[in-house]
Amino acid sequence: MMNRFSCALLFAIALVCHAQVGNADEKYPWVPEHYSVPDYTLSPDGRYGVMLPDWEIVKSAETTWTNRLVEMSTGNVVAVLAGECGWEDPKHSMRYDPMKAVWSADGSTLCWIHPGRWSPDSYVMLKLREGKVASQMDLMNPMQAEILSRTEAAAPDQFMAAKLANTGWGSAYPEGFAIDVSIPAPGFSFPLVCEVTLNSFPNACEPWQIKVQASLTATITEDGRVSYSDFSVEKRDLSPWDMKKLAEPRESFPLIDTDIGKAILFKGMTSPDGRYAVGWTVSPAVKGMKPVEWSRWDENNPDKLLRNYDWQNYSRGDGLARPYEAVDFVIDLQSGKTVELSSRTPYWPGKRNEWTMTTVWIDRLDGNRCALIQNGDEGYRIGNFWLVTMDEKGMREVDMAPAMRKAVDDLLRERRPVVPDPSDYRVAYHLSAGKESGMWHRSEEVPFVAKPHISTMRGWGLKGVLTLRLSDGTVTQVSSDAKRIEPFVTNGELRKADKRLNAVYQAVLKRLSPEDAVTFEQKQRAWTDKRNNDADWAAVRMPHEATEEACEETREKFLLESTKARVKELEDLGHKTP
Repeated sequence: MMNRFSCALLFAIALVCHAQVGNADEKYPWVPEHYSVPDYTLSPDGRYGVMLPDWEIVKSAETTWTNRLVEMSTGNVVAVLAGECGWEDPKHSMRYDPMKAVWSADGSTLCWIHPGRWSPDSYVMLKLREGKVASQMDLMNPMQAEILSRTEAAAPDQFMAAKLANTGWGSAYPEGFAIDVSIPAPGFSFPLVCEVTLNSFPNACEPWQIKVQASLTATITEDGRVSYSDFSVEKRDLSPWDMKKLAEPRESFPLIDTDIGKAILFKGMTSPDGRYAVGWTVSPAVKGMKPVEWSRWDENNPDKLLRNYDWQNYSRGDGLARPYEAVDFVIDLQSGKTVELSSRTPYWPGKRNEWTMTTVWIDRLDGNRCALIQNGDEGYRIGNFWLVTMDEKGMREVDMAPAMRKAVDDLLRERRPVVPDPSDYRVAYHLSAGKESGMWHRSEEVPFVAKPHISTMRGWGLKGVLTLRLSDGTVTQVSSDAKRIEPFVTNGELRKADKRLNAVYQAVLKRLSPEDAVTFEQKQRAWTDKRNNDADWAAVRMPHEATEEACEETREKFLLESTKARVKELEDLGHKTP
């Protein structure tokens, strides 16, 4: 059983990996801290490369992190690359393979690919002309839309049966299918030919498990035009169970009229009196884009229309703005007026199988009403927690997530001071839909759970409650029953030794000249860091089957012995200091 102190080992390995990846820093001093330019991203002539962040950047939920194409001689950023951002740190990888940078033979075109399990998570082609970006286009979305539309037309029953069976597979499976696009060979030239394949069951063990699969050829010319050919489809006879599912009534998504155009309401997010609701829509995000053709809307199959609009932006830092965007909102169904729920990551049904949106409607003590709306994934690294108020002045929203996270981070620093950085924690807030509906309130209590990214640190988690003021969304209190994990507080003998160390240290410091005192302070800080790191390593080196209590005891014993030894050193130094 791995103990929680193995985190120290993982942190050390990550630092070593960063040092290895960051060798480019020695050659290119302009590379900022926590970034690197791996050799595999360099263009054939070495003129350009892609700069990637490391885990220190990626793990911060407050940082917009990007991949950047840079000129290696100057460090000038030529372009922010579109698509899912990749990073360099094998111990915190979210990819099945490393990022792929495939350059054309003349170095004028870069295919930047974020690999996934069954298909690329993103696939971007960037063209350069005279050292500047001539164009940057996303290849995945249009190719996915093309093969989905052709397959649905050629095998409608098999397509729908597979889609119904695969509902909820998440963003890696557009509409419930795995769609792959082949990666070009290094040194490719135009026209670029890609094979696009669709499979309804990519990990099938038997052929009969696959309801439908298809393929087509996509040809991209040097000016960016895409044409398709050689479409083929293989389909099998459906089982009685499949036919029964097809005959069942399907969930419908009727359109409504709002002050921002046509939109769809989320299921189960209407206020108890039917006055207010939460919904979403898709609209142009770039000037000059055509409006969405809502006249073609099929309320039993929304994807049939929406797949033709590039709007599903999963990336946190995307250099290629989507031409369309999703918008979440709260609507007054009497007037049709809306208030937007501003977010970098709007929610929609089927966005990700681990994402949820939860709404609680509350009548406030002042006679007005409000709604608490949570949007995020299970770990809540990316998301929102809105307070929407409704009164005679209309509707207003405030995102409380930043203030809530700060309150939890402050409590982590108090109760888990051994952990170097609260951003190493994922925080989940548990808002129960309908729990407080119809109640009169001044405030709301929201339970939270903070868990370290590294699972072996399970003993260092934190559970508690946040109290939110419903008039303005401020955090009035944060509490937890968890005890403070800090051996210098909980271990009496260690606390006594540390107090003695501080007294001896101060006595020596007073006898030194100002210049010597500065040097002495620096040496003491370096010793403290080394002592703490060595104590962590002492716990890491414990046998694999060691319990958490045994590791904690070993760490505290090392801290105590080291502190006592340092006291003796400083006492001897004090005798020698005039």
